[in-house]
Amino acid sequence: MDVVRVDRVCKDFRRSTSGKPRTLRGLVEGDRWDRVRALSDVSFTVAKGESVALMGGNGSGKSTLLRIIAGVTKATAGKVHVRGATSALLSLGHGLDTMLTGEENAYSGAVLAGIPRKEAHRRLAEIAKFAELEDVFDQPMRTYSDGMRMRLAFATAINIDPDILLLDEVLAVGDMRFQLRCLRRLQELREKGVTCLLVSHQANQVRSLATRAVWLSNGVVQLMGPADVVADAYEQRSLALPNEAPIMTGGLYRVGSREKIEVTGIELLDASGQATSRIHAGSGVDIRVAYRAKSAMSSVTASISVHRGSDGSRPIDLSTERDGIELGTLAGDGHIQLHLDRLDLSGGIYYLDVGLYSADWSTTHDFLWEAYEFEVVGAQTEAPIAPPRTWNVE
Repeated sequence: MDVVRVDRVCKDFRRSTSGKPRTLRGLVEGDRWDRVRALSDVSFTVAKGESVALMGGNGSGKSTLLRIIAGVTKATAGKVHVRGATSALLSLGHGLDTMLTGEENAYSGAVLAGIPRKEAHRRLAEIAKFAELEDVFDQPMRTYSDGMRMRLAFATAINIDPDILLLDEVLAVGDMRFQLRCLRRLQELREKGVTCLLVSHQANQVRSLATRAVWLSNGVVQLMGPADVVADAYEQRSLALPNEAPIMTGGLYRVGSREKIEVTGIELLDASGQATSRIHAGSGVDIRVAYRAKSAMSSVTASISVHRGSDGSRPIDLSTERDGIELGTLAGDGHIQLHLDRLDLSGGIYYLDVGLYSADWSTTHDFLWEAYEFEVVGAQTEAPIAPPRTWNVE
């Protein structure tokens, strides 16, 4: 059964031909306006329990379309039909009152979504725990940082038992740890049959969270189909544009300031020293991370972890800090290399997650999740907790 039906939707906005801000005098004197079409004849359906991604670059119309589905704005032409209780998280802090406390905002958000008052009260503790705001839940929203507001808004949206969940780029905000928690929570909601419609321009996020995708460009549907097919096509088109190719492709998330030091490349080397994306289980491997330090950096912690593509489990999670390794002073271009004597992983697809942090983990310089995909073949054993290893700096 279709719970969302978008039928030939168009959306127009007005824009002044003079390029000047709107004024009362201009309104009286009859300033001229042009119509700008943000969406043009968009049609698709979403079945119950399905996850569909709206993807495209900035200005493609994906956020406008999600707002029409949420009922925040109306289509100029066409129709949208939605069946079921909808929870929408359309922007950071959307619907939050800065004069109310975090608890009051969570309570009012749950009640407005149709949750009975007693049940809304019961869920407050769970919302505060997921948002990691127990210590400040009774404080005014105006004292919250942007990240704290995002965590509260997301925690409220997913704890009101929605039939349909609408998300607009909300996972692009917040620290890396909370982003991963959100991803796991969205996977749980999918397994429970919640319909999800999300906006994203990150191809790997679409592959991970969606079953189908709709690619928009200048308000027009470019491609519609399985998420991996649409994401691949979008990624190839994006990389073909001049001066817009990222340093590294495939990362689901990249967070960190990168002001002082950044990751510039990742290589996986087999026992013979050749770059590869296919490793035999039990063989030695080197993970080579290229970095660029814009000034002399000391007290840098490097982390490298491996997670399994099939279930997200993390059989290997290592760092120089946990191994008692000091990288010394990093300056200019260089490499951090991790050698594993044996890669005893079971067969399948895996991803490398790579990060550079301050020594006390308080600052994320650069972190890439799913930065490198590789396959393990010929496996006989499951992954050990800590394979033999050494670290080197060049």
